[in-house]
Amino acid sequence: MQEESKFQAHQDIIANIGEKLGLPLTFDDNNQCLLLLDSDIFTSIEAKDDIWLLNGMIIPLSPVCGDSIWRQIMVINGELAANNEGTLAYIDAAETLLLIHAITDLTNTYHIISQLESFVNQQEALKNILQEYAKV
Repeated sequence: MQEESKFQAHQDIIANIGEKLGLPLTFDDNNQCLLLLDSDIFTSIEAKDDIWLLNGMIIPLSPVCGDSIWRQIMVINGELAANNEGTLAYIDAAETLLLIHAITDLTNTYHIISQLESFVNQQEALKNILQEYAKV
């Protein structure tokens, strides 16, 4: 029952955010809310216990794409970590580079919206920077 009420709390928060943004938002059976923005920015919000995990697809990336991209990714990852703006992660099974960030304070709707906006802006900027390395 506690899991159910926690999930309902997440549903209430995401619905409230959706209302403020003018979008009907809800978590699915996998505790995820999937967003497609501007037809090429794909972001998922995953409800996990007391946090939300944001996952943003940056680019499809071959594991054998060359050293220069991996060096660039590590430099960017250091900057992201230093500014508490997320982490780049390579998902091997999907051959995809993701931006991941946790929202740990779910008490203030406007703060959550601000973090979502910052995340999507960061995701778009990284996508533009790294696009030339994308697997075609």
